[in-house]
Amino acid sequence: MTGQHGLIVTGVLTIDAGQGYEDKETGQIHYRTPPRAKYECGLCLTREGPVYGVAPVRDFVREIRTGHRARCRPATTTATQHQQGAQAA
Repeated sequence: MTGQHGLIVTGVLTIDAGQGYEDKETGQIHYRTPPRAKYECGLCLTREGPVYGVAPVRDFVREIRTGHRARCRPATTTATQHQQGAQAA
């Protein structure tokens, strides 16, 4: 998918911050639904996650950009071929 300014979107990181409230006495956040995150790659067609919870989401988001890039093996029938065909045209 080509975005504004000619940028090509190759993956989607989705983060849901969850739903909760702060306990005014302790300052702690109590979640009704915990934070969660997942990553979907348009090149290798894999999905990583979802992960749930404050610390796991923080760590996942911190690691996914470089970690997935190292693991990614583009599928042969994905956007990579379309990209190469468009560049050749």
